[in-house]
Amino acid sequence: MKRQAIILIFIVALLSGSCFAGDHKGDSLREKANAEKDPIKRTKLFNAMGSYYIDQGQCDTARIYLDKALAIGLDKKDSVNLPRIYVNKGNSFMFQGNYPRALDEYFKSIAIREAKKDSLGLPNSYNSAGIVYFRLNDTKKALEYWNKCVFYNKLQKRKDRLMDNYSNLAMIYAGQGDKEKALDLMTQSLAIAEEIKDQGKTAIISGNLGQLYITKKDFPKALFFLQKSWDAGGNNANGGIGSPELLGNMGSVFLELKKTDKALEYYSRAIKAALEVKNIDILRELYLGISLVYKAQGNMEKAFSSHALYSKFTDSIFNKQNLGKIADLKASYEVEKKEKEIKLLEKEATLKRESELHHQKFIESVMLIGFIMLALLAFIIYRGNRIKKKANDVILIQNEEIADKNAILVLVNKELTDSINYAKRIQEAILPPQEVIAAFLPESFVFYQPRSVVSGDFYFLDQVKEGEIILAACDCTGHGVPGAFMSLIGTEQLWKIIKEQGIFTPALILDALHQGIRMALQQDVNDTRDGMDACVCKINLKTLQLEYSGANRPLWILRKGEDHITEFKPNKQAVGGLDGMLRLPFTNLQIDLQAGDRIYLTTDGYADQFGGERGKKLMVKNFQSAILALQNAPMREQEEALRKKFLDWKGIAEQVDDILVIGLEV
Repeated sequence: MKRQAIILIFIVALLSGSCFAGDHKGDSLREKANAEKDPIKRTKLFNAMGSYYIDQGQCDTARIYLDKALAIGLDKKDSVNLPRIYVNKGNSFMFQGNYPRALDEYFKSIAIREAKKDSLGLPNSYNSAGIVYFRLNDTKKALEYWNKCVFYNKLQKRKDRLMDNYSNLAMIYAGQGDKEKALDLMTQSLAIAEEIKDQGKTAIISGNLGQLYITKKDFPKALFFLQKSWDAGGNNANGGIGSPELLGNMGSVFLELKKTDKALEYYSRAIKAALEVKNIDILRELYLGISLVYKAQGNMEKAFSSHALYSKFTDSIFNKQNLGKIADLKASYEVEKKEKEIKLLEKEATLKRESELHHQKFIESVMLIGFIMLALLAFIIYRGNRIKKKANDVILIQNEEIADKNAILVLVNKELTDSINYAKRIQEAILPPQEVIAAFLPESFVFYQPRSVVSGDFYFLDQVKEGEIILAACDCTGHGVPGAFMSLIGTEQLWKIIKEQGIFTPALILDALHQGIRMALQQDVNDTRDGMDACVCKINLKTLQLEYSGANRPLWILRKGEDHITEFKPNKQAVGGLDGMLRLPFTNLQIDLQAGDRIYLTTDGYADQFGGERGKKLMVKNFQSAILALQNAPMREQEEALRKKFLDWKGIAEQVDDILVIGLEV
């Protein structure tokens, strides 16, 4: 066989479990899972069933039970079992040659375990990702992940895992032509497997050694180790996951030894086993190998037809799409910046220039207000020290000093009030102007009413391309001046994410906003918990397609003629703050809109206002009832009606939170 180094990697060991069938039977596990009431135990049982069917080579069946385990694990936020399920699901895709889907699952496992700093589980996930990269001939990435495994496993003195690491690293050196080093590492790996009496790994590593001896053209030794691998477990039911590769390698050895009848027998068995596990990649190489056997026997007709099957798999649409998906996946998880040139109409170009000028003014204003605050603080400290010195030196003029202090307090109060009012003008300046909102959304309103002078609620609007906008409503921790500072940080981060990084998907915007706020507030090195709730939408006004993602804030849609509001649920986690609990990536929902649909983005201030005859909260149910009562009114009239209802409900009570309600009709 020509791509012998590639064939070899199909029997590299995975840390997630043996590649051969276990003792548990599918029916027994299924009965236990169906009878089990505890959701965590059910998760484990479904995951065990998935692993069992993977061992049997039935990867499609395995994913049915792994998806059941995944659904329960996500619902219960089971951070212990979720990474194991993702690894098993990745294995099911890898054994079928679907490397993009395999990497996707492995990366999910890595993300959870890195967030938990799970040093025991991380080597498992790293090893799996390394195997896929090795199969893709990306040895640099494979070495990166496998060296991480060696670090953790040496630290924990895990011989069983080091055994796998040595085997995998041997593959790298074999591919680089250093056969002696590869044999040394693989021999160390086999010694550990035999020491700990791991029959499954003994079979796998023996097969690897056999392949290494093939590359050295030492065919008797190669056959010895391949047969040892087979006897140790390669002949299990249904051919086994290791079976197609082992059979193919044994066929290639018999071909080299000029025993073409034996070579034909083993290649035929290998092709049958590969078809059972649906592994397209190994089938290519097996068809190439058997074509060489037929050629050696002088059967040119069968040699030609087998080679045609090899060519078909090599040039298949699957492989071309696979390579494209791998490239996209690498770009996504390595966070490489994408640049996209967009030709805009003259009106859009003008809006873009105005937005950039607006952004520049915002930066200058933030710097100015910071300077004013520092100067004011220095002035207060200076005056306070001066007054205190006078009080100590001249006791006889206490009345005059008291008058001076009162004058200073009046001055400080005036300057603080002026500064806060100036901050209000800055905050209003960074919000999208009404004329810009009206240009994109003629039928819309924004009910925006801070509790204090400045607000912790803010909204964001930007056009990403012709007919497509991003709209967000955000509620920062706190209100007043602290909330306003958070709103400045949030607005700045959204500008960077959308304008500089070119991220337009709502869920990815929230993931990037979470990291940006944590970095801006240095939350990795302090215990600040500040963050925000947010509702982010991308709306295509031409195709009426909407994408939504929420951090503790839902999206409401009222369809024309319907008597209820449809609510789309958010992820139950905020943006920013400490990472002490399990965090998962934000979910992205795609929604088909209809002409006349009305969309509402809100913070929690309106529904949480106390008032009415009994001084209770207004509540979400009454808020939605008010919107339903106005469903035939134009959007501008809705704003006035909602404002009046809010003021009537509040009465003489204080406003408890900032208010933000955005409504629009498509």
